Amino acid sequence: MAWLSLRQRQLSLEVPIAVGITALFAQSVFEVVSGRGEGYFDSLAGLLFFLLCGRVFQQKVFDRLSFDRDYRSFFPLSVIRIQQLAGPGSNVSESEQRVSLAQIQVGDRLRLRHGELIPADARLLRGEARVDYSFVTGESKPIRRQLGELLYAGGCQTGGTIDVEIVKPVAQSYLTSLWNRDLFRKDKDDTFNTLTNRYSGRFTWVILGIATMAGLFWAAIDPTRGMRAFVGVLIVACPCALALAAPFTLGTAVRVLGRRGIFLRNPHVIEILARISSVVFDKTGTLTAARSGETSFVGGPLSAADEAAIRALALQSAHPLAGRIAAELSDERANPPAVREFQEHPGAGVSGQVEGVPWKLGSADWLRGCGVAIPVTISEGPAVHVARNGHYQGLFTMQHPLRPEIDQLIQTLSLNYELALLSGDNADEVARFQKLFGLPATLEFNQSPANKLEFIRARQQQGQVVMMVGDGLNDAGALRQSDVGVAVVEQIGAFSPASDVILEASRVQRLGNVIRFARNTVGVVRVSFVISSLYNLVGLSIAAAGQLSPVVCAVLMPLSSVTVIAFAVVAVHWVGRRAGLGPVLTEPTEVRL
Repeated sequence: MAWLSLRQRQLSLEVPIAVGITALFAQSVFEVVSGRGEGYFDSLAGLLFFLLCGRVFQQKVFDRLSFDRDYRSFFPLSVIRIQQLAGPGSNVSESEQRVSLAQIQVGDRLRLRHGELIPADARLLRGEARVDYSFVTGESKPIRRQLGELLYAGGCQTGGTIDVEIVKPVAQSYLTSLWNRDLFRKDKDDTFNTLTNRYSGRFTWVILGIATMAGLFWAAIDPTRGMRAFVGVLIVACPCALALAAPFTLGTAVRVLGRRGIFLRNPHVIEILARISSVVFDKTGTLTAARSGETSFVGGPLSAADEAAIRALALQSAHPLAGRIAAELSDERANPPAVREFQEHPGAGVSGQVEGVPWKLGSADWLRGCGVAIPVTISEGPAVHVARNGHYQGLFTMQHPLRPEIDQLIQTLSLNYELALLSGDNADEVARFQKLFGLPATLEFNQSPANKLEFIRARQQQGQVVMMVGDGLNDAGALRQSDVGVAVVEQIGAFSPASDVILEASRVQRLGNVIRFARNTVGVVRVSFVISSLYNLVGLSIAAAGQLSPVVCAVLMPLSSVTVIAFAVVAVHWVGRRAGLGPVLTEPTEVRL
């Protein structure tokens, strides 16, 4: 590594160690060949042994960090597995169970809805597959697949609900890499990585200078002590502890958050979380509980066939409002009819053909734009409007109660951050939310996904570091534009690649705790830097005096890494306990539909 660094005209952390080993070896060879002494081969062997021990320890640390972050439940994706159960007579019922990726096996049958990721290579069993492979190839045009054809891992289903059979094992590390593709990365500086690299470059020159001066000074008095001082400085001052401080501390913080239903794209997100100055909220499904509250239909009477068609269309979507409609019309006695030509229009609604009849569910503005005449007397409050074959049928009105403790969250955040609310709904509830946010906050209604994106871009141009908190479905553009995008999901298995954080809906009220935890974690990193610097200062002082043999220096070097790692583990877990992040997640349970 040192040779490669020099070939690239850079000085890496390995250069001082390589120079020290080379000098000790050359001096030993010279003394043996010239007959002046026995050399330092015993010290060299001990030096290499302890250096390699330290290198193995560092590698194990990084391997553990990578394993925990890329595999063990910290990629927030689960899927619905189907089991067919024999009922009375010839009836067969289905049981849906949400399971983690680690539980999926070849031969399992999965059910995927619009916007959900294909977790492994699978064969299409039922439904119309329109697969978007942009996560994998960058090509966003959906590809149609027929029954029996193969669907590849990493594709996103953009049509209606499909059933698939897994034909290859899940490679979760591959799926994690999709979340970190350049397509979804944000061009932000990695503060600690940049600081480490800048420090390391200057550090190497300083160490080489100190080692040379100490060696020359003591060589004039005692050549043996001069060699010991030269090699000792180069070995003991290797800033390995500094290199481990940021990645290990931030990686430990990612694990702490992941066990509590708060999933981060990568550890770098914690740095940006600690620097945010503005928080922008979506309303429906973020501050309000989209899956709770009363749901009722206002309009002409619906036949059993109409209810079945509406339910079938709603079941194709993973949107929480569609889920409420499907639950309101739930009928376990009948299988939903097939849906053809399903399409989901972000921020607007869904459409499809059920038994040859076109249906639309969505906002009033969208239906009007599609040529549907909506009576002017119809309420413009939170609702999902229904059209059959171009004719208006009525609307589902829905109550959207605030999530528990949201008022406390807003009050806490308003003390330190600029707040804003962006909603695609009408302004009927402006008084309610103005009272919740207070006068300084900005409230904007009737906002399209493009409007939200432009609002965030304008704040960034003012120099603010913006965090967007949305539902991950209609807010993908805003989440992508923001410095930190937080996708709030009802089911933790929902995958939102445009986001930096995926947050289980029940944890929204703890968002302020998460920000505080991020700031304290950054403080732990800085303290780790101080510990590493103090170690180098003390070690250099003793080694430059020629009072430490190279072997002792080699022993002290990994001890510094152990010290920093032990401090990071204890400090981050202590900070996590005090932050009030909530209990550890439990395993998903089986749900009969």
